[in-house]
Amino acid sequence: MGPWSNSPLCWKGQREFGASIVKQPTVYLLEDDCASRASITQFLHGQRLTVFAFADPGTFLQNYDAEVANCLLLRLRIADTSGSAVARQVASQGYCPPYIVLSEQAGISDAIEAMKNGAMDFLEKPVNPQQLLMRIEQALNEDERRRSNRTIRSSIRSRIQSLSSREREVLKLVMEGCLTKQIAKQLNISTKTVEAHRANIVRKMHVCSFLQVVQMVAIEQTVQNDAPFLAVADSYLQ
Repeated sequence: MGPWSNSPLCWKGQREFGASIVKQPTVYLLEDDCASRASITQFLHGQRLTVFAFADPGTFLQNYDAEVANCLLLRLRIADTSGSAVARQVASQGYCPPYIVLSEQAGISDAIEAMKNGAMDFLEKPVNPQQLLMRIEQALNEDERRRSNRTIRSSIRSRIQSLSSREREVLKLVMEGCLTKQIAKQLNISTKTVEAHRANIVRKMHVCSFLQVVQMVAIEQTVQNDAPFLAVADSYLQ
């Protein structure tokens, strides 16, 4: 695997992911080559990383825990499947952290295919330890960003869920660009009732103005891999 030195990982220490505190970042490794798996595991342990290493996809998936995994290292081809296929199965459980694909004698087409399937990076074996470490650092930072976005999304959605059915209808129409009079006509209610609903929305969303409600929606729309707000609102109206 090359010169596996012990240069320290540039880690900022304790990080908060949602409600839990993770003291050490965790890497899940899927590698069927025993020597390679042992070398990578030993090296990453030396970087203060928690590593769970597996030799086959079945055992990997049985032991995978989305709450603690911050980065995946997946062999491009393993057994009768691929690293990207394993990542898709992980994602079906609710959340897939950034993953890096490892492969021997891989061509450009393999790298392109892996990236198209969602890989954050692609490294050829034998892996340069410092290059691997740099990619893992990037993956950990990306994982933190994604988890932060998920927390923001969850907070906004919980506030939307606190709205009544009529308030959700009003909010949906506002986000579609309707004015108060148009909303009143469409819902067959008075403009004063629309204004009352708007005031309730502001209160229940825990902000000071309807502009801030709109800003919260804009934030929700920018969260990577999240559905647009109108689709979310529609789901609440059903």
